[in-house]
Amino acid sequence: MSDWKNAVNTTSCAVDFSSLGSNKTSNTTEKTMKLSTFNCSEKLNTLDDGHNDTVTNDAYFYAYSYESGTYFDPTDYVEVRIVDGLNRYLSPVLFVTGVVGSLMTFLIMHKKAKMHSTYLYLTVLSIVDIVVVCVSQGQVFLAIASDGTFDLPPILHCSGFLLLINVPTNISVYLVVCVAIDRFISVYFPFVAKFICTFHRAVIVCSGIIIFQFLVHMHFVWTNKLDFVVSTIGNSTIEYSCSTPKEYRYFINYIWPWIDLINFFFLPSVTLIVLSALIVYKITKQRRQVAPASATNGTSTTNQSQLTVSLVAICVAMIICNCPVVVFSFIEPHVEISTMLTFVRFALAHTVCDYLMNMNNCVNFFLYIITSKRFRNEFVEMLKSIKSKICALAETSNTGSTATHSTRTT
Repeated sequence: MSDWKNAVNTTSCAVDFSSLGSNKTSNTTEKTMKLSTFNCSEKLNTLDDGHNDTVTNDAYFYAYSYESGTYFDPTDYVEVRIVDGLNRYLSPVLFVTGVVGSLMTFLIMHKKAKMHSTYLYLTVLSIVDIVVVCVSQGQVFLAIASDGTFDLPPILHCSGFLLLINVPTNISVYLVVCVAIDRFISVYFPFVAKFICTFHRAVIVCSGIIIFQFLVHMHFVWTNKLDFVVSTIGNSTIEYSCSTPKEYRYFINYIWPWIDLINFFFLPSVTLIVLSALIVYKITKQRRQVAPASATNGTSTTNQSQLTVSLVAICVAMIICNCPVVVFSFIEPHVEISTMLTFVRFALAHTVCDYLMNMNNCVNFFLYIITSKRFRNEFVEMLKSIKSKICALAETSNTGSTATHSTRTT
């Protein structure tokens, strides 16, 4: 399992303390704790064969408290309160802004999707962003709204959830790369772009990315198994947990993290940095060569510049949001969780990194608004159109009600 990017929930795995509580038994020095709403796994112990194994964080809480014989209240730790605050307040904000913003982007971009491949990529990106936000933030939002009683169905735990979150997240990254490649071809080879950057080719590229990412992550089906275990610890019952079969542990712990890092961050980031730099250089050079009296060329260059600024903003945001979780992935294997304080600090760092990564799928709409005057104008026009339709509908409804009332009076 790719612990560095997401375990089970990219914003709550191992850190969803909002659903954790403490119940003192007859012995006030003994502590029991409810299971987390989400069944998560982290590397917390080592097997005899020298390979890292996974145990549930909740089991770690139990083992720690029972072995020490000491009562711990999670809210005693400021780290736990910060995590709880992030889950309760930041997650709903990201959920609402991410879904609404991506939906607005889709309504604007899909109208021009057949005109140019760039807009098709951005349209598909808005759809994928909605999926990522709903999967990553949706269950946190529902868990908080249900006071910790909501849980995913067993089929969506482990491999099912890992596919649901990993595949769309990686697709969104490569769609941005496609936009960069598309812009590069349009800027450097404008005549060839008319034949290469077409709607149908973009559809094929998008389909290829989706299929490729599914194939890359399909190993989760057999490397991450759902185990049903019925055992009682204190007053709580563990119904199912995720585990990696012994024959796949070396692959998951030592090979897959590097594949995932290259696929998710290094390859896309290097490509975006190189292409963005080349595009900015070309656009800057073109603007210097445009004659002041050439209005047509000036307008074309301005549009190119706005698209380039938007692209650069998206690239910078993606790198900034994803970089912390990559750094965390290198630190994580070397963290020795031997005390509760270490655990809660580790959980806080994990939460912050995951929230930053999820912000990448929530900010695109705002980046378009900030960097593109054309997008702002189209957004305002769309709002005006929606307002006029609502007013027309209300007027029609009032007219119908008045006519009915007049008929009854007569």
